[in-house]
Amino acid sequence: MNGAELTVQDNLETSILNFLKEALEKDCVQAVLLPKRVPSGDSFAYLIIRDKTILEGASPLPPIIPVQGAKAISSLTRNGTNEKKILAVMHPCEIRAAVELEKLKQTDLDNLVFLSFDCPGVLPLATYLEDPETHDSTFRKAFQDWDSQPMRPVCRMCTELNTPAGDLHIGHFGSDGGKMFLIPFSPEGERVMKEMGLPPETSVEGWEEGVKGLKKKREEAKKTSLQEIESRSKGPEKLAETFSSCINCHNCMRVCPVCYCRQCHGGSGYRGWHVARSQTRSS
Repeated sequence: MNGAELTVQDNLETSILNFLKEALEKDCVQAVLLPKRVPSGDSFAYLIIRDKTILEGASPLPPIIPVQGAKAISSLTRNGTNEKKILAVMHPCEIRAAVELEKLKQTDLDNLVFLSFDCPGVLPLATYLEDPETHDSTFRKAFQDWDSQPMRPVCRMCTELNTPAGDLHIGHFGSDGGKMFLIPFSPEGERVMKEMGLPPETSVEGWEEGVKGLKKKREEAKKTSLQEIESRSKGPEKLAETFSSCINCHNCMRVCPVCYCRQCHGGSGYRGWHVARSQTRSS
């Protein structure tokens, strides 16, 4: 497997933003979808950005996931295909969820180009909100050291953290900090790289070997975590105790991108409302 070797300028996040600016300048895509910190400073929201100057301060590597990216994609494409090419920067798990939603006709990915990256995980939302400034530093250090301990429990046992999920993937695990790989995984990804003058001529074998070793460690952590979960919830009594704190708020249903109403075919009411309205007008 080959990719294009890029120099990391200042830090990884700045380098990704510079890549996105160049993609807009060369009209490889007409807009970029990625998180940006909200004015209060304690959360992030997905924005569609066409002006490269607005990319300043955006966060392609946010420390939390307040909104699952597949939810944003579902909302964005609820009326069908976008006219312009949009480059969406997301965690691998968010992209995989968006792909699953397309199978269920909850998204339209025709004009979307996905960019994923090696992901060490994100912090628990409740923990981050206690002191965003302090935990920004915690996340940056954990990201740099590939320390999974501060991350969400589900992230700590994720074995797909380096698995490319989109059209392009940024591989940086195991690098000396000064290099990263841009790897195409679809004809659309190859098109973007060609138009940007970034031929995939460099072997990424070293990155692949490093990823295999990391996944093996995560598989062991996943096995241990699942055993602990089973011991806490196995049997009717323990299962009832596990769910005893549930207040039936339905937030888990709204957070999960693949949870939607199969009667109206809509997720969180957005696409369902649109489909139901269309059916009413045609009847």
